[in-house]
Amino acid sequence: ISGWDRLQQPSSDPSSDDFYLELLSAGNRDVLASPGSYFFLSNSMWLSVLFSPAGVFGQRLEETVLYERRYGVRVVPIVVEQCVNFIRERGLQEVGLFRQPGRNSLVRELQEAFDSGERPSFDSTTDVHSVASLLKLYLRQLPEPLVPYNDQLWLWFRVL
Repeated sequence: ISGWDRLQQPSSDPSSDDFYLELLSAGNRDVLASPGSYFFLSNSMWLSVLFSPAGVFGQRLEETVLYERRYGVRVVPIVVEQCVNFIRERGLQEVGLFRQPGRNSLVRELQEAFDSGERPSFDSTTDVHSVASLLKLYLRQLPEPLVPYNDQLWLWFRVL
């Protein structure tokens, strides 16, 4: 949820999948139950729906490119451009690129940043495998394949 920080804690009942969820206006993270916050009791299913990717991950490619035009004319989504540029600069000699997994916590953090409209930068300390994992995750979550299935195209491949 853009512009809000969230704090979530499991319920005190260990047999429950309920969570206490507090939404804080950005910047008030250290003030619990402040006037600018909202407190909810939710279960894990609702949390996954509330915080499912709603930004660029999981969106149609065309919608993402149109949305990102606010940064200028785009041919590919920013996440793809940044990942590919970083991999070109720092990862082409990396053993196991696209095969070895990146750090899940960093991949998740970068995904959330891109989904919330940020443009995180990759620096010399950024793990190239995490960036490759982020790119693979983006492509995997596209609702439509990059190369659309077409009967004519399939027949053409079979002829080859």
